[in-house]
Amino acid sequence: MPTSFELRADTSIMEKDYLWVAVMPHTQFEITTHSETETRRLGALLGTLAIAEEVIALTGDLGAGKTRFAQGFGAGLGVPADEVINSPTFTLINQYRGRLTCYHIDLYRLSSAAEAETLGLDDLFYADGVCLVEWADRIPADLPADRVEIDMHHLSETERKITVRAVGTRFAAQINQLQTLWTQEKIMSNPIRKLDAVPINPVESAEKTSIQVLIGPDEAPNFAMRRFIMEPGGGMPKHTNAVEHEQFVLRGRARVGIGDDVFEVEANTALFIPAGTPHWYQVLSDEPYEFLCLVPKKPDEVTILE
Repeated sequence: MPTSFELRADTSIMEKDYLWVAVMPHTQFEITTHSETETRRLGALLGTLAIAEEVIALTGDLGAGKTRFAQGFGAGLGVPADEVINSPTFTLINQYRGRLTCYHIDLYRLSSAAEAETLGLDDLFYADGVCLVEWADRIPADLPADRVEIDMHHLSETERKITVRAVGTRFAAQINQLQTLWTQEKIMSNPIRKLDAVPINPVESAEKTSIQVLIGPDEAPNFAMRRFIMEPGGGMPKHTNAVEHEQFVLRGRARVGIGDDVFEVEANTALFIPAGTPHWYQVLSDEPYEFLCLVPKKPDEVTILE
């Protein structure tokens, strides 16, 4: 019986056993930052895009980088360098002047929902400025229907998993633009990489098959690039993808089924596999069968057919 699963824009999927990852919907994306500098940079990019009456709700683990993100946001918004955004010590709200007025609201010390009602948050949310709300999950009922959410969690001492989403429709285009800016910066910060610097992970749903994500879904705006290595005697079962594949064979020889047709392919051969078309692989050579695979950054679903 066919089995289906959805793939997400998270390279950890590779460590589980699936064939590829795909981006989240345009109004939501996930990234991993590897330092405080990267977390600040994400905030700075959003700061350059911020508009009046925007509320940015920051949630997540204690110490995950919400204030660092806020500091980067302030820099992108044009807050003077000598006015560093920090968590208020005695007050819950601080005001900073940049391209727009920035209201930094830290609710960590909020004692109750009743106290939130005394802060006049509605007046700030709909003022001609932008509101950064740390620990926004403490006032879910008070947040505007249209807002940006930034959720941050620890992956390691230096790495953070950050989910960015637009709630409602007003900021959907902005978040899509933020994702584009981030991915372009990431790939241009390291446009050249060697194979031996990229991890190789097994594809458990295949036989004697491994994968390298050469250009990942959070590193380029339009395509992901992967290298598959199938050892002699290996292959992949019949399956479908919701997105097309463009492949180029690097070495080895294999029998490849595409739809109702079966081909024997070898090095220096290009393959096109249309979206939704059943396909499978069986290695024929005594050397590994290797190929590059380009896949558009669109939501993908893989169905194993046998």
